Amino acid sequence: MTESQEALALLEDRGLSERRACQALAVHRSSLRYEPRPEDPLNAVIRYNMLEVASVLRHCGTPKMAWLLKNQWGMTVNHKRVERMYDELGLRLPQKEPRKRYLSLEPAWERPCPAEGPNEVWTMDFVHVMTHHGLKLRLLTVLDEGTRECLDICVRKRSFTSKAVIEALDELFQEYGVPQYIRVDNGPEFANKLLQKFLADLGVKVIYIDPGCPWQNGFIESFNGKLRIEFLDGEIILSGFECQVLVDWWRQVYNWIRPHRSLGGKAPAVLAGRTTSLDSWRLWTNALN
Repeated sequence: MTESQEALALLEDRGLSERRACQALAVHRSSLRYEPRPEDPLNAVIRYNMLEVASVLRHCGTPKMAWLLKNQWGMTVNHKRVERMYDELGLRLPQKEPRKRYLSLEPAWERPCPAEGPNEVWTMDFVHVMTHHGLKLRLLTVLDEGTRECLDICVRKRSFTSKAVIEALDELFQEYGVPQYIRVDNGPEFANKLLQKFLADLGVKVIYIDPGCPWQNGFIESFNGKLRIEFLDGEIILSGFECQVLVDWWRQVYNWIRPHRSLGGKAPAVLAGRTTSLDSWRLWTNALN
């Protein structure tokens, strides 16, 4: 029994006045007259949509959740309400480890040939994955630095030769066009004469980062981290074919639905001009789930 209910019992059983009963229990008289308001019916809709978002974007925090509710469903919601319901639904994000800060004695590094628009600078790198049965897979990820759009995630078993890289790039060039630059590391798949000749014939300049400096290719490193943390670590992969199907699904969600903080909350496909809005959310979830 709450303090207000105890005060009411004293009023009824012992015939005390409202003022004396509240004074004895240190309860404000306005609390006795308070009538709880019925819950806003919009809360049930917000909870349903939040669970739907969380089922697709498993690492979606409250800022991205609020952005999707406002821009996807046109709801007028306060970020405090989203945070409160986020806790009520038991949604949690894993706590990030504090980033180590190092004192740099070298001059600031400037990115050569920064992207000023779409389809100007591409970047590539590899991600290593192991299936449930111990089979090693290599994923070639290709990203557009101007729009942060993931152009392709190609899966191969065990090794990824330079010829496979050329085949993947040839398909992307036919679909998206030829960029001006491609930023890569010094791996043997990229630093070979066969790939260099293929790109030189098309007029594409290759930008190699310094050995042992992955931060110089930060866009693709950040994307690979999101791919691993938000998707691969939560999946049980049984084969290379299944891995290709799963990463293709996640790539579409990343490009068309997932808000990007550095793009002002827009999805990469919106910035690239491939769509003008994200009204196809329910269409994507129904088709892909």
